[in-house]
Amino acid sequence: MLGDVSDSSKAVVADSVRLIRTAVDTKLRNVSSRCHTIGVQGTVQSWFNDPTTNHGFMLKAVDEAPLARGGPRYEAAEYAYMTKGQQDNHPKLLLTCGRPGVTLAPPTTVYSTGAQLSWSAYIDPSGSPDDDIVQYQVHRSLKQHFTPSADNLVAPVDAQVTT
Repeated sequence: MLGDVSDSSKAVVADSVRLIRTAVDTKLRNVSSRCHTIGVQGTVQSWFNDPTTNHGFMLKAVDEAPLARGGPRYEAAEYAYMTKGQQDNHPKLLLTCGRPGVTLAPPTTVYSTGAQLSWSAYIDPSGSPDDDIVQYQVHRSLKQHFTPSADNLVAPVDAQVTT
């Protein structure tokens, strides 16, 4: 059965399912702390153009059958294992709307004091001083969702620096 209908006593039954847009990335065994990037701009744009086409995304393991297990497991952070059992940390879809600023590269080197960060240079989109960059700020938190403040500020970084 697929989909939802407004009447809870009814269901939509499909003879077949066809995935019309696919993208592939590989989550290697015993490799953690790696971001997976899958381009979804066209798909998300189609959702804005016609919201009825928004059927979401599915992450599926290529080799589910041999191990009789579900899809890939994603953990948001190492500290997530420190709770009662394992927590669900679902992948996040981050949409950036409006004028792009800079792009943070996925960290590839992590030290005990934090990740080695790098990002693209800021390109001023106009001649107006209203959108000139002053500085970057690096904040640190164990939580994915936090409010940047003086308490979690690691350091201000000059506007010309990209690492």
